[in-house]
Amino acid sequence: MSSTISHISLIFFLMLSVVTWGQNNSTYYGEVMFGKVAKHRDGLLYKVPPVSMIFQAGKVTQTDGSKPWHDYWGFPRLEQSVHFNVFGETDVLGYAIGAAPGVGFYMFRGDRSSLLLHLATGLAYLTREFNPLTNPSNNAIGSNFNNTTQIKLSYETPIIKTLSLDIGFGLTHYSNGLNSSPNSGINVIGFHFGIKPTIANRKVPKGSIAQPLTISK
Repeated sequence: MSSTISHISLIFFLMLSVVTWGQNNSTYYGEVMFGKVAKHRDGLLYKVPPVSMIFQAGKVTQTDGSKPWHDYWGFPRLEQSVHFNVFGETDVLGYAIGAAPGVGFYMFRGDRSSLLLHLATGLAYLTREFNPLTNPSNNAIGSNFNNTTQIKLSYETPIIKTLSLDIGFGLTHYSNGLNSSPNSGINVIGFHFGIKPTIANRKVPKGSIAQPLTISK
């Protein structure tokens, strides 16, 4: 038990480090994902829970054109996030606590609304792993520490001048990269919604060093 507590404490320390690091043009957000564990291969023994929930919070920094690659990649957002995943089959799958840096690429950017593709990868601690005696049904995860990768598509639109609604869907994946066996991994697919301070959506001319994009007050 003490070992589990120390591992979780380490994860929260890492998450705190991720969230508190930042720069100008930054804002914070929170979101909830409702989804379902997706069995992606035959032979997985655990029962699929009726619903899984991921609670996520993070920091978003809008690139401002001060670096050449900002313009090349369409002024993406730099993102740092932490999440807590309730798989739903607690005795077998447990919970996941993760932290991941990522990037949000604009697929569409209007005067008010935006469509973004988010890619993130980092570290997660899963509280329940495979054990042939005490947890034989979880033949998807062979270790507590795992990589976590998220791919999300989100649509943002203001609901008032200073706040925007964020809705979308995505995939959250956990696996240990063959560090130990079994390593089939766990996938959670679902829809999310959240609220964040509105990030100004002024378009930036191509080929120019832009003024910083500011967060609406």
